Amino acid sequence: SMSYSRELIAPRPAPPVPSKPLNASRVTALTILAIWAALAVAMVWLVITGWDDAKFLRYGPRYLSGLWTTVSLVGIAVILGAILSLPLSFARMSQNRVIGAIAYSYVYVFRGTPLLAQLFLIYYGLGGFRPQLESVGLWWFFREAWYCGLLSLTLNTAAYQAEILRGAIESVPRGQHEGAAALGISKSVAFRKIVLPQALIVALRPYGNEIVLLIKGSAVVAVVTVYDLMGETRYAFSRTFDYQTYLWAAIFYLAIVETLRQVWALLEARLTRHLKRRRCPENGGGKASSGQTLKKSLILRCSPVDDATCVVTTRRAGTTMNTEMEMMLKGYGLTTAQILYRLPDHPILLQSYLWQEYDLAPDFPQMKGFLKFWQEKLDGPLHSVRYVHHKMISASEWRALKGEFILH
Repeated sequence: SMSYSRELIAPRPAPPVPSKPLNASRVTALTILAIWAALAVAMVWLVITGWDDAKFLRYGPRYLSGLWTTVSLVGIAVILGAILSLPLSFARMSQNRVIGAIAYSYVYVFRGTPLLAQLFLIYYGLGGFRPQLESVGLWWFFREAWYCGLLSLTLNTAAYQAEILRGAIESVPRGQHEGAAALGISKSVAFRKIVLPQALIVALRPYGNEIVLLIKGSAVVAVVTVYDLMGETRYAFSRTFDYQTYLWAAIFYLAIVETLRQVWALLEARLTRHLKRRRCPENGGGKASSGQTLKKSLILRCSPVDDATCVVTTRRAGTTMNTEMEMMLKGYGLTTAQILYRLPDHPILLQSYLWQEYDLAPDFPQMKGFLKFWQEKLDGPLHSVRYVHHKMISASEWRALKGEFILH
C-alpha cells in the first residue's frame, strides 16, 4: 500500500516574537548605554569646539607619519610571525618529546609574559651585550629601536599564531587524511592542498583577532623612542598639553581596526562561500512540461558533519499538479541524482549534492534544467551525475532506471 497527500498546506508566517518585559537589568543596561552615548556626543562636541588649525597643520603630518610606522611595523611583524609560526606549530604537534618541549616552552613564555617586558628585555637587556653583538656583526640591528620593536612583536605574535594554526590543523577531521591516503596522495600534497586550506578557514577569525590585538599592543614601542602613532601622540601632547591629541590617536586606531574588520569579513565571506546555504531562483533552471506552470523554490540543505553531502529538495505552490499521485499518473517518476562537483577554492576535492525531483524519462528536462542553471549561476565545476529514476507501472509495480553521465 502507498499513502500520499491530496493537498499541500499553504506556507504560514513565523509566529510573532514575544515582547520582552522591562525589568531592572534592561533599565540598567539602557542607562549605561545612554551614559556612553552622552559621553561620545560630548567628546565629539569638544573636538568640534576645540578645533585648532595651527595644531592641525603642525602635528597632522606627524600623525600620518606615525600611522604609516604603525601599519608597516604591524604588517611586517604579522608576516614574519606567520612564517615562524608554521614550524612552531609542527614542533608543537611533534611526537618527539624534546622538540615538543622546546616549542611548548617558547609558546608558554611569550604568551605568558607581557609584551612590554619582552620589548625591554630585547632593547635594554641585549644592549648590555654590545661587545659580543659587535663581534658577530649584529649590533646595527639591536641598536635601533625600530628593529627591536619589530623583533619583539614578531616573536610575540609567532607564539599566538602557532597555537592558532595548531588548533586549526587538529580540528580538520581525521577522515580527510585517510581519504587522501586512500587516493594515493602523498602526505605533503595532502597537507598543502587538503588539510591546510581547511585549517586556514577555521583559523581565519582567530587570526583577525590576533592582528587587532597586535595593532593595539604595538603602542608599547613608543616607550623605546619609536615614533609610531602613539609616539607621535606623546610628542604632540608634550608640546601642547592638549588631551585631544590622545583622542585623535584613539580615532586613528579605531579606523585601522574597523578597516581590518571589514576586510576580514569580506575575505571570510569569499573563502567560505561554498559552505553557506544558497537559495536558488524559483524556476530552478528547468522548464515545465505539458503546459503546466511549476512554481518551485529550491533549497540546498547541507550537512558538513559527515561527507558534506547536500540535499536539494523542491517545494511547489500554485500548480495544478497538487499530488504526487497525479504526477505519477501523468508519466512522472521520482528521480534522485547524486551530483559530484569540485570545490571552487580546492578543485582537487569533490563534494556531492543529492537532487530529488519528479521528472520525465528518458529526457529528464527538470534535471537537465537544474544542471544548466548550476553551470550558469552556481560556483563549483560539475564532475559527474549518477541518477535513479523510479516510475510506477501499476498499483504495486515499479520500474527503476539507473544511469550516469560525465560532465567535466
